[in-house]
Amino acid sequence: MPMLYIHQTSCISPQATLGEGDISILHQAVNQQLRVIEPAYKGIPPGVLRRMSKSVRMGMGAALPLMDQLNNINGIIIGTANAGMEDCFLFLKQLVEYEEGQLTPGNFVQSTPNALAAQLAMLTGNNGYNITHVHLGLAFENALIDAAMWLKEYP
Repeated sequence: MPMLYIHQTSCISPQATLGEGDISILHQAVNQQLRVIEPAYKGIPPGVLRRMSKSVRMGMGAALPLMDQLNNINGIIIGTANAGMEDCFLFLKQLVEYEEGQLTPGNFVQSTPNALAAQLAMLTGNNGYNITHVHLGLAFENALIDAAMWLKEYP
């Protein structure tokens, strides 16, 4: 396996971790809940942003700044534990409520784990390798193994 190095990371969280955030300031929970600090979502057209699920929107907010800093990206590899579970549950609930009749496809489309990788590819014009690994606790490891195998085949 080739040696892999992680040069950049991005994190959207309840703390100021995105970009030049100040992690010395710790935000406290309100009513035993921490609220995520969402980014400005630069580079995403408002019409597209409005139709994205929250998880895809936040994934885009974390990924796009990293992709803007790099040149010649020829692939997108995503690792996720529970991508779009809320939208998946909404779709399944509609299946029961409407007895599999007049379903709106939006919740289904946005619930699929590859929605983030697909949106990134479309917004950046990336026609290269594009895959999403959904393996609960093993997603990150599988994404790294996939990247190593891909780089070995296409140095």
